[in-house]
Amino acid sequence: MRSMKLRSKIIVYSVGVLLLNLIMIGVISYRIASATIYNGIVDTNASIAGQTADNIDFVLQGIERETINAFEGVDFNPYLQPASSVEEIVRNKTEMTRIITQFINVTDDVEQVYVVGKQGQMYSNKLAGENARLDEAAFRALLEQGDGRFQWSYTVMDNDAVSRKLIGISRAIYDSSGLYNGFVVALLKERTFANFYPDAKTKTMMLVDRHNRIISANDPAQIGQLMPEPLAVPAGVHELRTLGQETFVVSAIESRYTGWKLYIATPYEDVFHVFLTDRTELAFLTFLCLLLFSGVIVFAANRLLAPFHQLNEAVDSINRSAAAPAAGIPYYTLSSGFLARVHLKTKLAFVLMTCIVTPVILLMILSYSFTQSLVEKKIIEVITINAQQTMKRVASYTANLEKTVFYFYYDDPFISALGGGVPVSEFYSALDKTVENALNRKTDIVYVDIYNADMQRLYTSKKRSERFMYPAAEPETIEKNAWLDTYRDDYKDDLITFGKKIGDVRTGRIVGYIFITLKEKELAKLYSGTRTEGNEFFVINGGNRIMSHANKHKIGALLAPELASYIDPTAYEGKAVRDAKDGEVVSYADIGNSGWKLVNVASLRSAKESMEKILLYDLLVLLASILSIGIFVIRYTGRIGRPINQLTAQVVRLAEQYVGDYEQARVAGDEIEQLRSNVYLMISKIDTLIKEVYEIRLKKNEAELKQKEAELITLQSQINPHFLYNTLEVIRWKAAFQIGGDNEVSDLVATLSEYFRLSLSQGRRTITLAEELEHVNRYIKIMSHRYRDKIEFKCEASAAALTCIVPKITLQPIVENALYHGIKLRSGKGTIAIEAAVERDELRITVTDDGIGMDEEGLARLSAHIAKNEAPGADYGKGGYGLQNIQQRIAMLYGSQYGLAIASAANEGTSVTIRMPVQESGSSSGENG
Repeated sequence: MRSMKLRSKIIVYSVGVLLLNLIMIGVISYRIASATIYNGIVDTNASIAGQTADNIDFVLQGIERETINAFEGVDFNPYLQPASSVEEIVRNKTEMTRIITQFINVTDDVEQVYVVGKQGQMYSNKLAGENARLDEAAFRALLEQGDGRFQWSYTVMDNDAVSRKLIGISRAIYDSSGLYNGFVVALLKERTFANFYPDAKTKTMMLVDRHNRIISANDPAQIGQLMPEPLAVPAGVHELRTLGQETFVVSAIESRYTGWKLYIATPYEDVFHVFLTDRTELAFLTFLCLLLFSGVIVFAANRLLAPFHQLNEAVDSINRSAAAPAAGIPYYTLSSGFLARVHLKTKLAFVLMTCIVTPVILLMILSYSFTQSLVEKKIIEVITINAQQTMKRVASYTANLEKTVFYFYYDDPFISALGGGVPVSEFYSALDKTVENALNRKTDIVYVDIYNADMQRLYTSKKRSERFMYPAAEPETIEKNAWLDTYRDDYKDDLITFGKKIGDVRTGRIVGYIFITLKEKELAKLYSGTRTEGNEFFVINGGNRIMSHANKHKIGALLAPELASYIDPTAYEGKAVRDAKDGEVVSYADIGNSGWKLVNVASLRSAKESMEKILLYDLLVLLASILSIGIFVIRYTGRIGRPINQLTAQVVRLAEQYVGDYEQARVAGDEIEQLRSNVYLMISKIDTLIKEVYEIRLKKNEAELKQKEAELITLQSQINPHFLYNTLEVIRWKAAFQIGGDNEVSDLVATLSEYFRLSLSQGRRTITLAEELEHVNRYIKIMSHRYRDKIEFKCEASAAALTCIVPKITLQPIVENALYHGIKLRSGKGTIAIEAAVERDELRITVTDDGIGMDEEGLARLSAHIAKNEAPGADYGKGGYGLQNIQQRIAMLYGSQYGLAIASAANEGTSVTIRMPVQESGSSSGENG
C-alpha cells in the first residue's frame, strides 16, 4: 500500500467499505429471507398436512360408519355355509350382490367388497373379483385381535391378471359359537384421497402405515414402496432432509384415528437461487447500484484531487523549463460559491457517506421488498391451501349426504310402495322402516319428506307447522339446483333442505322425490374449526345471499357488492387478492352440484405484522451499518486532511522566509484551494522578482546589478520551483506514510504531465501518427502503474505511416477499450498491439488485443450502435460511446466511406481497424487552427 497513490487509496478504501457493508447487509438479508422461506414452507406443510390428515380421517370415519351401518346387522354365516343346491348358491350370490352394491353406491369411495369364509369361499360385487386371492392368514391374524371391530389395513389382492395393493377396512365374521368363520373387507378406490393431495410437481405427499409402507401418495409410482429413510421424520417435526441431489423440507403428522403417518416433502430452494431466478430485476438493480456508486466514488476522488494534479503539473512544468516564466502562471479553479468554501474533509466525508450509505439503504430496501413478496406469497399460499382443504371437506360431506338417496333406491319395498305397487295400508309401514334406517345411518338429518312423482307430499318423518316448511320446489328446479335456501323453523334453528329424485333402478322411471333437511350448524361445523381472527368462511347461493355463516345474524343477508365483485358466478373455483385495509384473499369454490359456493375471506394482517418485525430488525441493522461507516469516514478523512493542512502551513513558512513581502493568499475555499493559491502566489512572486532583476540590470550600475543578481541567484536557488516540488514530494511522502504506504507520484505525475502536453498539442486538432503513438505510449505507461504485469504493448508502423496526419486522440480511446473490456477481464497477462501502414492512398491502423472478446450477438449490437448512432447497451458500457465518437469524427472529416471496422470472437480477442485518407504533415487544412 506504500506505493499506492492517494486517489487510489481513497477509491480502494471507499469501495472496500462499501463492499463490506453490502456483504454484511446481504448476509443478514440472506439469513432473514432464508428463514422466511423455510418458515413459510413449514407453515404451508403444517397447514396442508393437518388439513389433509383431517380430511382423510373424515373420509375414513365416514366409510367406517357406513360399513358398520351396512354390515353390522348382516349375518354372513348363512352365506358361508355349504349350499344345498344351485338355486341356493344363486340366491345367496344375488342377495350378497344387492347388499354390497347398495353399500358401494352409498359410500362411492369403495371399489370392491369381499366376503371370505375360512374355507376359501368368496363373495364379491364383481364376478371377476371371485377369482381374486386374498391373504386369509394375514387377515385372520389381524382381525382375531380386534374383538370384532373393523380394522384398517393395507391389503394385497391378487388375481390371474394383476397384483394390487389397496387400503381396506375389514372385520372378522364369527359363527353362532363365537368361532372365527371368515371376514368381510371393503377395499377403497386407488384414488380415494387424490382430491386432497397437492400437485406432485410442487410437493410430495405420502400416507404411510405402521410398517413404513407407502399406502397412498400423490405420485402413484410410490404406492407400495417403503418410505425413503432420508425423508422419515418423527410426527410433529419439520426438518431439512436431502434425498439424492434435492433438499426437502419434510413434515409429518400422525393420525389419531388410524395411527398412520402423513408425510409432506416440499423442495427447498436456496434464497440466492430464488433471488436470481424469481427476482432477476432486483439482482440486476443491486449489481447496477454497486457499479454506479463505485463509479461515483471514482469520479468524486478525481474531482476532489484535481487541484493536486493541476498543482503538480504546473510546478513540474516550471521545473522542466530552462528559462524563467515570462508571465504569471494561469490559475484555474474547479469550484465556486458555497462548495468552494467547504472544507476538503467535509466534502470528502459527505461524498463517502453518500456513496457508501446510499447503496446500503437501497440494498436494504430491495431486501425488504424481496422478503415482503416472499412473506405475502407464502401466507397467501397457506390461506389458499386452508381454504381449498376446507372446501374439499365440505364438498365431500355434501356429496356423501346426497348419497343418502341410495338407501331408498335399493329398498325394493319402499320403491314398490312409492310406485303404487302395495296397498295404502302397507305404504306407511314400508316408508317408516326405510326412513328410520336412513336416519339411523345419517344422524345429522333432521327431517325426511317423501313426495310422489306428481310432487304430492305422501310422508314426513316429523310433523311441523307449514309456516316453517321450506319453500315449494318444482321438479325441474330440483333437477338443476337441488339445494333450497336456508330458512328458520319454529325452534329458531336455521335449516337447510335439498331435494333429490327417486327412480326405479329396474325401469328407470321417476317414482317420487325426497327432501332431506339438516340443521345449518351441521354444515357450519365443517368450516368453523378453521375460523380465526380475520379469517371467515360462509356459504352463498347463486344470488349471492348468505346460506350458512358462523355468525347466524348474517344468514339470509346479501353479500356486500364490493366483495361479490371478486366472485365469478360462472367459475367452479377461484381466488383473488382484495385491496382492503390490510389486504384480503378471497377464495371460493362450488359445493358439488348444489348451486352454492363456499367462500373464504382471509386477512393478510399476519403478513403485515411479520413485515413490521422484519422492518424493525432491518432498521437496527441499517443504523449499526451507518454508525460503522460514519466512524470510518471521520477517521479516514481526518488522516487525509491533516497532511494537507501541514503542507499549506509549511509552504507559507517557506514563502515568508524567502520572500520578504509575501502575504498569505486569502481564498474562500478548502484546504487544497488555499494550498494551491499560496503556491501560485509564491510562484508569481518569484516571477515578479525575476522581472525586477532584469529591470535593475538595465537601470542600475553594474555593481548594484551584480549584487542584486547575486541576491536573486541565492534566493532562486533556495525557492526555485524544482526545490518546491521536491519539498512537496517529501511532505507527500510523509502524508502517505501516515496513511499507510509509499507511492509513485513523482514518476506518474511526470508521465501524466507529458500525457496532457501531448493531449493539448498546443491547441492543434490533428497531429502526426508518430505523436499520436507517443500519446498512447504515455497512456500505457500510466496504466502499467495500475495494472502491473498485466499489459504488454507492441507497436509497428511504417515510416510513411508515421508522418501521416490523424485526428488527435484517435487511438487512446480504442486502446482504453481494449484494456478495460478485454485485457482486464482475462486471466494473466494480455497484449495490445498497434500496426500502421499506408495502402493505396489509405492509412490503415489496426489495434488488436487478446482479451475476452465478444460473441456474435454482442459484436453485432456494438457495430449497429456505432453505425446507427444508437445506445450501446449495458454490456459494452461507456466504451461504446468512445468508438462512436471516433467514427463520427472520421466521417465528418473525410466522409462516410472511412471509419472503424470491428472484428471479435469470444475468448479470442478483438481488433479495431481504422481507415482514413493519407494526409502528410505538410498538407493538413485548417485542422490546426
